[in-house]
Amino acid sequence: MVGASELAFRLLCRNYGTQLCYTPMMSAQDFAIDPSSAGFQTTAQDRPLVCHFWANKPADLVAAAKRAATLCDAIDLNLGCPQRTAYLGHFGSYLLDPEDRKLICDIVRATATAVDIPVFCKIRLLDTEEKTLELVRQLRDSGAALVAIHARYRASWERKGPGARDGPAHLDQITRIYEQLRKDGKPLLLVTNGNTITWNDVEENLKSTGADGLMSAEGLLDDPALFLSRLKAKPDEQVAVTSIAVPSDGKALEMRRKTLKKLRKIQTLESKSVLDAKEKELLASKDHLIKKLAKLDASLGPPSVQSTTLPFCELHERGSNKLTLAREYLDFASVYPVQIRSVVFHVRRMLKGPLDRYQLMEDCLQCTSIDEIRTKILDCIERYQSDPKSFVFDQHKAQAEKQALALRKEQEGKRKEYEARMMRKAKREGKDRLYYLQIGAEPPTRREVAKLRNMADQKEAMQLWKEKHSQHCFLHHISECPRGRTCAFLHMECADGNNFQEQDELAG
Repeated sequence: MVGASELAFRLLCRNYGTQLCYTPMMSAQDFAIDPSSAGFQTTAQDRPLVCHFWANKPADLVAAAKRAATLCDAIDLNLGCPQRTAYLGHFGSYLLDPEDRKLICDIVRATATAVDIPVFCKIRLLDTEEKTLELVRQLRDSGAALVAIHARYRASWERKGPGARDGPAHLDQITRIYEQLRKDGKPLLLVTNGNTITWNDVEENLKSTGADGLMSAEGLLDDPALFLSRLKAKPDEQVAVTSIAVPSDGKALEMRRKTLKKLRKIQTLESKSVLDAKEKELLASKDHLIKKLAKLDASLGPPSVQSTTLPFCELHERGSNKLTLAREYLDFASVYPVQIRSVVFHVRRMLKGPLDRYQLMEDCLQCTSIDEIRTKILDCIERYQSDPKSFVFDQHKAQAEKQALALRKEQEGKRKEYEARMMRKAKREGKDRLYYLQIGAEPPTRREVAKLRNMADQKEAMQLWKEKHSQHCFLHHISECPRGRTCAFLHMECADGNNFQEQDELAG
């Protein structure tokens, strides 16, 4: 995945049958300088692990691979990302054109020679089956030990033509490509990707394609326990898992539990219009309880993870309950922090059914902390599930959510509308369709951003920005863009430190 496979989510998936995990896509250039700046996190329980990079220069991937060689078990070069950021940075699927074939083979060859761990590649289907087979052979002969094929056609950032992202994957092509590779008699592992939602899909896709392995992205986002049936353990058999280490101070833990219980009670009282004396007293203690909780958390110290075992029957029960999976994910995310929007994204995917059913989707999207997700969303779902009569459908809230969804779709469409308008303008004037989209497309450098940020006259700074970087969001670099993913301008990092930012996007 381009994003969403951060450490907390990897640990969750590993507990439920996932054998091998990839990191989110990272800048090889950034990673070589400082892995943490590229968003890299790992731990002893996070193996085997593939470090997943974008790069368009052999030296960049070689440097990153050398830095990562002791931290992971394989290096992966992304050759499938179709997004506009990849177009502007010239990486991902935009390296698959014939003129760049020598470049990507040089990148793979140089990296495979430089490190002792395997080099993988992730690709999409090219326009014809013959071209895809040729590409796989070239990557293999350059030193790739494994090629994962997302069995959908190579997409382009404008989402048109045979590269459209949606629709069923063409697994039949994987089958025929694998058969041809076997005839070659040369070592290469082939992994299939696409059309995997259930465990039955896993078994059927492996059988039909003959592939050496199966990769899942969308399926695991909805069900992190997708691969649980792979374990085939007996009910009382102990299986290894990673869990949160519980602090030993039992008294402080009990006080924390009671404090949280009172805060959850206060949350329900805040929506009531009539309160009795005791309820008013409890409501008035909210600030005191929040401070008390903070002190208790400080006294208990930071949580940590540990390797342990539990009966397979218990693991199976946990894996069958999406609410339990969401709580477990939040526990991991508390230990290994990630952007809150990524946390919300995972909870939204795991719990889409109950979030829609209990009118909590918009509330979930507005959460700003893990504790808020626990108390405002998960506890609420648990209460409604245990006592269905406690949920009352709110017609006014439903209408407000409908309007919010419509507004969000309208805002998220602004970028596409802008791109379409610029391409139409270029066509009318007889120019290349990307002519206007290339003007101001070059991302700024860190030095430029620092200079503009320190200017006393921000209007002048904005004018200078428009002259050179008009495709990019000024606020994203100077302070913080309040529009987030709904912004019509590009949210890319600086040209001399380009971390991929669109982490809600999974294609690649």
